[in-house]
Amino acid sequence: MDQLRLRPVLPTETMLLKDYVRDYYRYDQLLYSSKVETALHLLVTDNSLGLAWFIVLGDLTCGYVILTSGFDCEYGGKFGLITDFFLLEEYRGRGIGKQALQLVIDEATSRGFQAIELAVTHKNDRAKALYRSMEFEPLLDRSTMLRNLTVS
Repeated sequence: MDQLRLRPVLPTETMLLKDYVRDYYRYDQLLYSSKVETALHLLVTDNSLGLAWFIVLGDLTCGYVILTSGFDCEYGGKFGLITDFFLLEEYRGRGIGKQALQLVIDEATSRGFQAIELAVTHKNDRAKALYRSMEFEPLLDRSTMLRNLTVS
């Protein structure tokens, strides 16, 4: 099997990243809007916000992952938040997701993060099984809540 690696998304590749993000949003039935495009541009031009990587197998791009940076005393300080983790369908079920997730964990560890948090849709049993196999635990005593602060 070819070597799997994470390759940072360059600012000049924002349009290519947007294509992958659209595919992910379609897959998870999320609303894709101009806000997403603005945020992607900010992310790839300001590494203090986090990192976006293409998941690359040999010479083939098979998906992408975004890890943002946060801080929480409960976690011991810096933590990473995986906001997006997407593999094209033809690469699923081959162990690539598990390898890519380990690479993200290694990157987060090397950057001094104390924990990694992620969200997964209730219906995505395959992803939940992967995350559990990588020692992610559901926070059963919590619900994700959101207040959008964007002015219309």
